[in-house]
Amino acid sequence: MPRRNGSERFATAGQVRRRATALKDDAIDLGAAGKRLAGEALHQATESAQYLYEQGRTRVVDFEESLEESIRAYPIRSVFIAFGVGYLFGRYWHR
Repeated sequence: MPRRNGSERFATAGQVRRRATALKDDAIDLGAAGKRLAGEALHQATESAQYLYEQGRTRVVDFEESLEESIRAYPIRSVFIAFGVGYLFGRYWHR
């Protein structure tokens, strides 16, 4: 086996340092890319949640308006329905 002189060891150590630096830089770049992707995913999830909230809110308001119109159109029927629902709830809870 041939002998190595000291300069070959230093060249190898220099190569190791360069590779280690390149790996460190790659890890930093990968971390930054992951952070960016996570931020984009969070932004998209926030927008989706806001859209679903607004859609649900609109449906509730529409239902409330429809119910109010029905009560105004049929007040006596509405009172009897409310009485019947209250009676059923009362029977259920007293069991």
